[in-house]
Amino acid sequence: MENNKTVILVILVAALIVATAADAMAQSAGQTFTHILLIIVAGAIGWFAGSNRTVEPAAKEQSITDELTGLHTYNYFIDRLNEEKKRADRFGSRVSMVLAEVDGFQAYSDENGQARGKELIKEIGEIVKIQVRGVDIVSRYNTEQFGVLLPNTGRVASHEVAERMREAVADGNIGGGNVTISIGLATYPDNAGDDIQLIERVEEALSGANSTGNKVQVWDDTGEKRATT
Repeated sequence: MENNKTVILVILVAALIVATAADAMAQSAGQTFTHILLIIVAGAIGWFAGSNRTVEPAAKEQSITDELTGLHTYNYFIDRLNEEKKRADRFGSRVSMVLAEVDGFQAYSDENGQARGKELIKEIGEIVKIQVRGVDIVSRYNTEQFGVLLPNTGRVASHEVAERMREAVADGNIGGGNVTISIGLATYPDNAGDDIQLIERVEEALSGANSTGNKVQVWDDTGEKRATT
């Protein structure tokens, strides 16, 4: 579509140049037609510019949306994490991060095919999104992981949200009824000094949850991993 618009613009500009030259050479009898042509071409160029402005918001939305799941992209998630960290600093609040991973996804995809693997990711993404509030940020963190930001949410409340996600997937009878997720979570500023460290804490907690699967694991300052299965 963008290529088509470029061609249209080139044609319009060429027509405007021709019309301008014709106007300079035209006799009195031909001036009315030429002036009308100039007005039409100028109006068309104005429409083209306006349509470009309409396309820009849609293009921006597409750039922050994962094509498969409709969730936010990893880059958008990281940008929002930085913003929410600053907001927490400003207002003395908390922000929790949850990272969920589909257990055994590679094996599932190998056994059932990539198409079914993609459908599984899409379905789990929908389940995860249903469990959170409208103000929370849900993203496809990578191939089989989903990141969730919970603004103004401490450890206890975020643990409850994560547990709802785990139960919803385990009880959802998806992928043949034996698909589960493991979840790691941590809270800023309780568990981390900045947004980068928060990611590290969450990934560490997720690694612990992965050891058994179908588990929610919380990172805490003592290094203990409090888990719910």
